[in-house]
Amino acid sequence: MNSNLLIIEHTHVRNMRDLATKLNTPQLLNILCHFLQSQLQHDDCNLEDVPLDEYPFYDGSVCVYNSASSMFYAPSDMSGLHGMCHEHIRCSPMWRNEGPRYDCVFIVTDPHAEGMLGLDIAHVLCFFFFQVPRHRVSLRDHTLV
Repeated sequence: MNSNLLIIEHTHVRNMRDLATKLNTPQLLNILCHFLQSQLQHDDCNLEDVPLDEYPFYDGSVCVYNSASSMFYAPSDMSGLHGMCHEHIRCSPMWRNEGPRYDCVFIVTDPHAEGMLGLDIAHVLCFFFFQVPRHRVSLRDHTLV
């Protein structure tokens, strides 16, 4: 399944620390350090061989979004044009003034497993974007589940 996310409904936090506090996820900064190290390391390097204090640290600005729109190809669902589907995924602390809405998503955890056996279900906490100086890490949108 191929998908392209279009992020909408922007909300503001100043930096990753603020985001970690807002989401009540204190381990977010460590998770981000591990992610950055995995993106910057060479293929022959093992993450466990790098001391944690040498991992890159990021606490710069961040953009957070409350929803995303995804277009994807689902050959088994012909309700769209030739199997193309469109979905909105929401992770909003206040949805239509009625309370929070945090949608669930499927995550491919084993691409070789058959059917649903290769998928996990996760709750979307937020969509966010950040830019590492000097573009050492490819720029893209991220999802915290």
